Amino acid sequence: MAKLDTMLLSAVVTRDELALLVESITPLRVVIDERRGRSMTVTRPHAIELVPGRGLRIRGAAQMSWDIAGVGIPVTLQSWQVLVAPRIATRGGSQVLAFEPVLENVDLKRVPGIVGDRIVEAVQKGLAQYGNKLAWNLARALSRRWALSTRIVPSRAFALTVADSSVEITAEQLRLTVRLDARFEQLASAEERLQAEATPPPVEATRPPVEATRPPAEATPPPVEATRPPVEAIEALPPVHGTLRPMERFRAATERLHAAQVARAARSRRVPAKSRTPRGAASRPKTR
Repeated sequence: MAKLDTMLLSAVVTRDELALLVESITPLRVVIDERRGRSMTVTRPHAIELVPGRGLRIRGAAQMSWDIAGVGIPVTLQSWQVLVAPRIATRGGSQVLAFEPVLENVDLKRVPGIVGDRIVEAVQKGLAQYGNKLAWNLARALSRRWALSTRIVPSRAFALTVADSSVEITAEQLRLTVRLDARFEQLASAEERLQAEATPPPVEATRPPVEATRPPAEATPPPVEATRPPVEAIEALPPVHGTLRPMERFRAATERLHAAQVARAARSRRVPAKSRTPRGAASRPKTR
């Protein structure tokens, strides 16, 4: 990396140009409390001036929407005065040109004292919220990097980065000065980029050793002999057919009973009908 030199960039904005900018964005509505519907509408300013060493001072009138006990009331501010102070700040590691609005004066002669104090406090909080948004990131806007022609070997790029900045305010203008560092940077060749993409990272740096991720052999599940019963215990169990003997005896008794009933029925069918004498017929006397 070869550093060339320091470059100075200076930007000047006159008082008339600032006045034209403020007039172009007014009337402006500023939300003070969105939940309660409080806001302030700023009309076109009456006066704009640069205060040396401090910032841009603006005077004007405003209409406010306020509420008391849930009832909305309009409030008219006959005059107000705000000083917009530019300063160099560092946000997120980058230099920014921030504009901080400060409320200097508010005319609240026709507003009750208790309500007026609350209005001033609310306006100051509303301006502080917008102060965080009024900023210009110098590093993002001015830092640049350009790659030179591919015919130049080795490949190089020209880079500009913001090194420092300052702001100066006079009665006629606002001057911003930015110091830029200029340098040439050597770029990797196409072969080096392809080789870097094709080379995988070392295994030792990405994967832990096998011994640290796997448990020792003693921590493995117990052997099969410890979980299954011995073969002798299975052979010592009683045979399966021994449990069916009561059923066999019941079945045999049922068959014998059935055979006896069949034999009795067969004998009763073999006796002739003539030899059968009705009960009580031999004891009855014969009558003529």
